[in-house]
Amino acid sequence: MSGIKVTIENEAAVRRALEQAGLDVQAVLVAAVMAGGAFVADQARPNAPGDGVAHELAKSTGKTVQVAVGPLKSKWFYRFAERGRGGGYTVRPRNAKALRINGRFASVARPGALAARPFLRPAVDNNVDAIRNEVGRPIKAVLNG
Repeated sequence: MSGIKVTIENEAAVRRALEQAGLDVQAVLVAAVMAGGAFVADQARPNAPGDGVAHELAKSTGKTVQVAVGPLKSKWFYRFAERGRGGGYTVRPRNAKALRINGRFASVARPGALAARPFLRPAVDNNVDAIRNEVGRPIKAVLNG
């Protein structure tokens, strides 16, 4: 799955605090990052072209925990909605000054072009503080509880 990556800032300090509390560091960090990924996916779904936005654990090693948020592999074409697609070719009028397309006149046409309608990036950019809170919630819960 390609898409947005959610990681924990100051991960080393968080790991030390969890280790000092005698907790399973990796399990807590995975839960925290997955909570952040779920939140981003929930925020992106209403603006996505369909229901194929999900989150999954992308990497979990001793040093790094990452979750990927984006379209399902079967919804690979969502990337065109997120990033747009340039026109494949240009059509110009041959014997006239303008083209007539669906009753309207145009000096040029670019079939195949698709304007970007991002759904992942706004889900992150408009919710940075809320995402931080979601990632921090499982960590705070185990440290305080």
